[in-house]
Amino acid sequence: METERLRKLRDLLDTLGPQVTPLELAEMLWLAERLPPGEGGGEGEGDGAYSHALRPSLERAGYASVSQVRWPRDPEASDPDAGDATDGQDAPGDPYRAALHIPRGAPRPGTDAEDVLVPAPQALRHELEIQRALRPLKQRVPDRRRRVLDEEATAARAALHAGLRPWAPVMVPATDRLLSLALVVDTSPAMEVWRPLARELREAMQRTGAFRDVRLWHLADLGASVGIRSSPQGPALAPAAMVDPTGRQVTLVLSDCSGPHWWGGRTAPALRLWARRGPTAILQPLPERLWRRTAAPAIPGKAIGVPGARPQHRTAFHPARRQGGTPRAGRGPCARP
Repeated sequence: METERLRKLRDLLDTLGPQVTPLELAEMLWLAERLPPGEGGGEGEGDGAYSHALRPSLERAGYASVSQVRWPRDPEASDPDAGDATDGQDAPGDPYRAALHIPRGAPRPGTDAEDVLVPAPQALRHELEIQRALRPLKQRVPDRRRRVLDEEATAARAALHAGLRPWAPVMVPATDRLLSLALVVDTSPAMEVWRPLARELREAMQRTGAFRDVRLWHLADLGASVGIRSSPQGPALAPAAMVDPTGRQVTLVLSDCSGPHWWGGRTAPALRLWARRGPTAILQPLPERLWRRTAAPAIPGKAIGVPGARPQHRTAFHPARRQGGTPRAGRGPCARP
């Protein structure tokens, strides 16, 4: 009996499309066995597991139950006009009826659309260009604390002093990246729209491999001054808490420079502190034409490292000049480390 049912099911599936393999047939039976049970209630044939799974789609299409749907007919079934079915519907009691597509009723306003997931646009543009620009920062320097085994030097010493036992290993300082990165994200209300940019910027900085460590900080307005937090809801710390005493840290502040703490001048002391301890820059997400309307307008120019000095300790700023030879005018001070 079971073999006959499987044969009939296979023949019916073959009439609906390409021939199914034994593995595909077994997977269909396994899935049908694990479908959620029907709600019952005597709504007619077909209101079982299949109706329960498709009930939301059927209701949106305008059907009250599966029995109102014209399902594909078995070619071996009798003529619908012969009395075993009425109005073009399948005969009751046949468990081998199945729809190839979800039925859809007449379109109605507000019910014919379905929700789809659309990927969000990328907030950080030209990521590859940014990573290429950071390649010069991929410098490695000897680590003052960690030491590793120099295998070649150890083998050479053992060969030179063959009779010396035990062999003494040769330890050399390990190498590490020169700079670490502190990414400070402003938390003013206007910066809410730039949260995706901050996340993508942090991930891009980590992928470059140019920094020894990448840490994310949040700039918070405390009223009388500004502080930093390791998390949006974490305790506020003084700006000096993130300073690297070795001077091997780059500080990037992502802000539109339009919050009350910027216009009130409460952010300036923190920027001066970070700039005295290492390279510091502001990442302005607004278009360049709007920079002059913020609390930190930029002065065009070039920052050039002084020959013979470490770049994280001393730079010289040269303002750009107009065509007539006079320096460009700009509002606000220009601090340099």
